[in-house]
Amino acid sequence: MHPLEETTADYAMAVSRHRDQKLVSILNKGLLKLHASGVLNDLHANWFGPTLEVGRESPLVPILMGAVGLATLGLGLLVLGIYLERQVARKTAELTEANKLLSHEQQKLAKMLLNAARALGVTIEIKDFNTGNHSQRVARVAYVLGKKMGLREKELFTLYLGALMHDIGKVGVSDAILAKAEVLSAEEYRQMRFHPEIGDSILRNVEGYDEVREIVLYHHERWDGESHLRYPAYPGWRCGSAIPLGARIVAVADTFDAITSDRPYRAAQTVSEALAIIKACRGTQFDPAVVDAAVLSADDLRQALVNPDDSDYYKNMEKNIGL
Repeated sequence: MHPLEETTADYAMAVSRHRDQKLVSILNKGLLKLHASGVLNDLHANWFGPTLEVGRESPLVPILMGAVGLATLGLGLLVLGIYLERQVARKTAELTEANKLLSHEQQKLAKMLLNAARALGVTIEIKDFNTGNHSQRVARVAYVLGKKMGLREKELFTLYLGALMHDIGKVGVSDAILAKAEVLSAEEYRQMRFHPEIGDSILRNVEGYDEVREIVLYHHERWDGESHLRYPAYPGWRCGSAIPLGARIVAVADTFDAITSDRPYRAAQTVSEALAIIKACRGTQFDPAVVDAAVLSADDLRQALVNPDDSDYYKNMEKNIGL
């Protein structure tokens, strides 16, 4: 044992691993006795770094252990964060792919609905040949009115489908009534008035056609609900804003086409004449807002009558709703 010059204490002792183990044992026993008697503490022996107190744990140990624990926790959180980030990225990729597949299936369904509506509309035209392409023209006019009223593309799509099939219930009406060239009798007209309900029953179990079915069922309702006039409301279950908007629009479109088309019992009238007749029924037979839209769409309505090609409407729907 010898004084250490680089320490500030009066005495500093160092015991190293000496080859003579007996000497080391004697020195260690002496240090323990000094420590037990309290003399060692009085010497204030300073070692390199913190003061060494024999038989007592260094106060830095808990601090170091805490630091190690925090470091371990931080590392664990970092690893967990990386793992969760990768899991989220994987799940996001899976959901993105699933959404693509779902979107594709929705597009297929929309095309199926449109094609089915076209087919049903053609079926009616074959049966009711006096009206010749009436459903397609009503669909075009309804689309023009709906667009003028600010309907979104998906709403326009539903409106277009409903207009194509608005007379589907006529499959349940006698061919003799549909083919009659003269004005219908009271009894024949009474039978004709069942076609909205028949159409509703046909579409009731077709999934995805709920809003379309409402157009079919209510397109002959009146805004004022009157059922005892020359052109009564039927089936007479709703009036005013309780009538679905699509049905209110098709009601005007249906009348507009009937007026501007040739029928066996009368000649077609002009767009201006048709709009004048419809305007006279504003607030009684027809929704005022739809009538106003029709008046403001006069030029577009003329174009819809002149151009019988529906491809522009289909292309527009395909572009805006992803068909």
